[in-house]
Amino acid sequence: MASCKDCIHYEACKSQVPRTFWDSETFYHDCKYFKDRTRFVELPCKVGDTVFVVNGFKEIEEFEVDYYVVKKNVISVGMVDDGEYEIETVFLTREEAERALNNSEKSNS
Repeated sequence: MASCKDCIHYEACKSQVPRTFWDSETFYHDCKYFKDRTRFVELPCKVGDTVFVVNGFKEIEEFEVDYYVVKKNVISVGMVDDGEYEIETVFLTREEAERALNNSEKSNS
């Protein structure tokens, strides 16, 4: 059964609302701010951020994220005119992309 501890706002409420409320098993039913934390996904980057991708030619490309695509169980970042890449294949720094490229080359040797 859900409780206030399952809410994305739990830590903020805990410091502002009297303990008798947020510790209750039923208070969340009446709370208009209750948001179940299991329904949220924290994305590794935001629109406008620069990301790095290792392409099929074993080169590192740099892109600016223009949008996100959510299809079934896959989240992708999209770049206008440059396609979409699954979130697992996008790196936040060039160094991360270089390490991944080096690791894939070592495993293929």
